[in-house]
Amino acid sequence: MYGMSLTLECSVHTARHSPVREIYWQYNNNGVITTIVKDTDGISGSSIKIPSLTILYVTTSESGIYTCFAKDDNVTAKSKPINVTVIGGEPVVNVGYRISSIGYGEKVTLFCNFTAYPNVTRVYWEKEVNGAKNVINSWTVGIRGASVESPSLTIVKSTTADVGNYKCVATNVIGTGYSETISLKVIGKLPNVIVTPVLQPVIYGESVNLTCSVNANPPATIVYWEKKLNGIIKVMNNETTGIAGITVENPSMTLFHATDSDSGYYKCFAVNEFGQGYSSSVRLAVIGGLPEVSVPSLKYLTGAGHTIAINCFVKKYISRNFKGIKGVTVENPSLIIPSAMESMTGEYTCFAVNSVGTGSSLPAKVTVKTGFIPVVNSEDSNSKTSNSDTVISITIAAIGAIAAVGSAICACCNYKLNQRSENQQPSSSTELKASTGDRDGENMNNSRSQSRSRSEVENSTRPQSSTGPSTNS
Repeated sequence: MYGMSLTLECSVHTARHSPVREIYWQYNNNGVITTIVKDTDGISGSSIKIPSLTILYVTTSESGIYTCFAKDDNVTAKSKPINVTVIGGEPVVNVGYRISSIGYGEKVTLFCNFTAYPNVTRVYWEKEVNGAKNVINSWTVGIRGASVESPSLTIVKSTTADVGNYKCVATNVIGTGYSETISLKVIGKLPNVIVTPVLQPVIYGESVNLTCSVNANPPATIVYWEKKLNGIIKVMNNETTGIAGITVENPSMTLFHATDSDSGYYKCFAVNEFGQGYSSSVRLAVIGGLPEVSVPSLKYLTGAGHTIAINCFVKKYISRNFKGIKGVTVENPSLIIPSAMESMTGEYTCFAVNSVGTGSSLPAKVTVKTGFIPVVNSEDSNSKTSNSDTVISITIAAIGAIAAVGSAICACCNYKLNQRSENQQPSSSTELKASTGDRDGENMNNSRSQSRSRSEVENSTRPQSSTGPSTNS
């Protein structure tokens, strides 16, 4: 029996006149003969006094055929051969199910048992992934078992890192025994990502929060957003300038200062160990940008010494004051010239500026005549006149957020004066046409203005008093 002591008996009988001079044993292991004498390590006996052979600790290497030899002065005698077979061997290791599946984060036990003689001295597990082997023992973090006393392997909280092929291994003094392979699979899902739609357009310059919620097992390790507009995709993460959020803890995204370049379709993405999940698209519309500026009438006629109003419209604007005129403010962007002079004849353009840039109207031409007394034109409701003031009413149309504290300018109606020469004679029938460009609305006003003949204008604007209302067409 493996590990026990073994005594092979040998007795020698000889005549008195021929005493035994030597006792030894020979051991034949697969044709290899080894002589055993009284001084050989690990034995006792094999001597004249004690011819029997005792092997103190039997192992499988002691299996073989043993023969006792006795030698006197004349001859050498030998015993019959003794065949020794040592019982025992490598551990026999068994496991349970060959395939095991477990949900992500759950506990799983891979069962193992063994039978062995001699006794098992060590137990561990081998895990193989893509040809690479790792040893798991009782000291490995996150597991229990894998010991001689408890050979089964328990993974306390399974992750995708635990996926692989496992073998239970047991070792005794004879050798090492291996179990069959167990294939472990860890089941999980891609992140479920949901965004909340943006119900209303966002005003330029305002902050906006795009809400994103992520439900993932295993938990998400990466979160980011994508914006798509006109086929161009922009990726945003928590290092993108001008935003907050986009983290695993807070996947929502906040834009501090929305601009028209932020308009587009957004998706929230989350990544875990099983892959990438993403939300449906949510549309963000930012209204605003360059100020939208317009003037309703592109041709004006007034008399010298009268005030004229050139209307300009803006929805949001920024302000600056100019000396010698009225208006051209945030509250009243219209330009008011208290006392028009012939030198003020020229083209006037209304400008409005915000943080995005500058918007402007089409130029409006103003003609100032000495001795001309303007009257109210009932067909043009956009121009209001009085006996003392001619007002260039200006409205600037822009939904842009006005970003400006002190630095932003509402450019006043900038004019290009066409200075007349001193010897030029005033003409009561002179009128200037405004450049309309390609805009349909201004073309309509221009066409209506041009339909009136020069003589009709003169007839309808006969002097009635020294001061009178202005007219525009």
